[in-house]
Amino acid sequence: MSIYIKQNSPKNIKLLTAQRHLYQQAKTLQRWRTIGTVGLAAIAPFVMFVFPQSKTIMGMAGGLWLLISKLIFEDIEAGKIKTAAIIQEQFDTILFDLPWNSAISGNKVEPEIISSAARTIKGEKAELENWYSDTGNIPYPGDVILCQRAGLVWDWRLRQYYAWVIGAMTAFLFIFGIVLALITNQTVIDYFLALFLPSLSALLKGIEITRKHNKIAGEKLKLEKRILTIWTTFLNDQDSVTKEHCRQIQDGIFILRSQGPLVPDKWYEWLKNRYQIDMESAVLELVKEADAVLDIKKAA
Repeated sequence: MSIYIKQNSPKNIKLLTAQRHLYQQAKTLQRWRTIGTVGLAAIAPFVMFVFPQSKTIMGMAGGLWLLISKLIFEDIEAGKIKTAAIIQEQFDTILFDLPWNSAISGNKVEPEIISSAARTIKGEKAELENWYSDTGNIPYPGDVILCQRAGLVWDWRLRQYYAWVIGAMTAFLFIFGIVLALITNQTVIDYFLALFLPSLSALLKGIEITRKHNKIAGEKLKLEKRILTIWTTFLNDQDSVTKEHCRQIQDGIFILRSQGPLVPDKWYEWLKNRYQIDMESAVLELVKEADAVLDIKKAA
């Protein structure tokens, strides 16, 4: 059975549903962390003008929120991401007929947890069908390589664009605080307490998001280039590319997937349609390329 057909089986859709639920939980935590972080940065200038005597309190609030966000919420969010990544790995290994690598991925997620997570999402299951594009009649493991590449390209493009926007917003926030302090003739201490400390969590978060997304995007781009090398080898000699090559690529994918920060749903939805078109077009071109080469070899 082809990957395109097998991915839509009830068992596999259940895995994707559970994965999505856990990612949504992680994104909810991320959203509240962002609200608290941005909220403090946003109200700091207002408090500075209306309640100047509260500058010390605002500075303490900013520092306290930074500790709570980093030491508590961040760990819970990371745990949700790791579990979701393991479930996605279960989905991929079933589709790609790859052995489970416990040294990299650890233990599989318990069926009860998957069932519980999957049960919470009902109306969105149809959106999870056709997770990977149709690879046509490309023989194994060429079809696996195409699917792995498609997922990588989709993700690094999404992250790269998001990192650029967040980086620009973070720079603007930092410059705005300095300009505001200069315009209002604030002392260094007043700027530090009233503006910098309340916005410190937002600045650090912005820098962290930009750095991590750029790093993950760069690593996935490198992995994609490695896949293209394997793909070229496959076209020249199908027997020279084995399941082990796919397993090694999958290890890299899992490590980056489990460590990577999340992209908000709104951002994903905004770019989804154009990225889907690009992905399907690229897969189609590579399938045509393979069909032409393989047909020539058959004729020879």
